[in-house]
Amino acid sequence: MLQIIKKISVGAIILLFFPLIIYFSNWKWTPNNFFLFKKYIYWITITGNYPWGVILSFITFLYFFWMMNIYIKNLKIFLVITSFIIFFGQISKEIIKNFLKIQRPIVNWIFNNILFIKDFYFFPKEIKKKIIEIIFEKYEKIPIWLKIYWGNESGFSFPSGHTIFVSTWALLSIILLWPKHIKILTLIMIWAECVMLSRIALGMHFPEDLLAGVFISWILIILIIFLIKYFFKIFFLKIK
Repeated sequence: MLQIIKKISVGAIILLFFPLIIYFSNWKWTPNNFFLFKKYIYWITITGNYPWGVILSFITFLYFFWMMNIYIKNLKIFLVITSFIIFFGQISKEIIKNFLKIQRPIVNWIFNNILFIKDFYFFPKEIKKKIIEIIFEKYEKIPIWLKIYWGNESGFSFPSGHTIFVSTWALLSIILLWPKHIKILTLIMIWAECVMLSRIALGMHFPEDLLAGVFISWILIILIIFLIKYFFKIFFLKIK
């Protein structure tokens, strides 16, 4: 078990690398970072949104199951465990967000540079969406799709739910795929890192949000490893 914890800890450090660089560089997000507003960054980020995140989770689950020497009777257990990790990660994210109530970078920029809107987060979603659209109406270089996306994503910032989602799959992949399936593992790690960076690029999160998201995933994976080792022992079966 200690060896597995060491492996996922190394994976967590890898995921933290770019957010830490951004954090210590004191780089600040502004809507003038037009070079970041590319459609492919949007497509990367929505792989962590519903329904694409659910679809990817299902595909990844099937791949893991296929790669592992698991009896069919254990399929339900494996599905329940992986679903629990993802679900509990998102629930914990919502609890922390609504408790701390930290503004997203885009909202923080609006309050500091354009207009402080009292009780902004108490407005209905449609009103918040309209406010953001009006504020950025004069920014012609910002694409329409991004203005719409900002309007739809006007919730709180800390921690990053996307980061919890992708880093959970990345750390789980390290347990299951290292070292026999390094190519697939590398692709999953790159995907996770790209989704995390896309959240910063689009003004959805601060680096601290990503750091917290990775840490939450790391804790969840360690807890679930303990359950699996002492109750189900699924991850310790032979990998094909």
